Amino acid sequence: MKKSGIFAVLLAATAVVAPATPAGAATCTVAPTQAVVSDEPHQVTFTVSGAKDWKLQSVSAGSISAGLQLKVTDEAPVRVFDREDFRNRDAGQHTVRVTRDGSRCNATFRVLRDSIIGVDAYQEGTGRLVYGRLYRVSLNPQDLVWGPVAQQKITIQYKALSTGKWVSAGTATTDAAGKFQLLKKKIGKRTWRAVYAGTSTTVKASETTVG
Repeated sequence: MKKSGIFAVLLAATAVVAPATPAGAATCTVAPTQAVVSDEPHQVTFTVSGAKDWKLQSVSAGSISAGLQLKVTDEAPVRVFDREDFRNRDAGQHTVRVTRDGSRCNATFRVLRDSIIGVDAYQEGTGRLVYGRLYRVSLNPQDLVWGPVAQQKITIQYKALSTGKWVSAGTATTDAAGKFQLLKKKIGKRTWRAVYAGTSTTVKASETTVG
């Protein structure tokens, strides 16, 4: 399933946050702190704040796939994140070991599965029915690339005519097919937004429509 039409991806932010470090260890500031694995490969460039000579590598665990054997350096800081290198079990937070200018510390790095959401709205009586569907990329080779996500909360918002601000219309929960819907009574045509907050293993997503 391609990202087209009403489907759009809200890419994960790569802002630096304070990583976990052992007691007494030097503080590591690594960017980005997370990367999204989607249907197409993409490059991620790593940096270690304040360090000229550094190496970053994942702390190996028997349960992770070869794709998470992360190893980048100041001389080769780019890593390609390709869906074919990962499995669903790789999504989540992992520990990475940083060697910088002769000292060591640990930081955290998160792998997220991509998600896309579609939304539409039409008049029903004196109100509006807002509906859509949520998909998530699968990293397992036997699965379809994009599959529905069940039992996820979707926040439905509309833009207020007077202020232009987003107002909550309520929430809906996705079913087994990833579908959701919400009937908002006594309201006319508006700009609507469906927001998925994401999880510890899935990136957030949102989409808007007019109806």
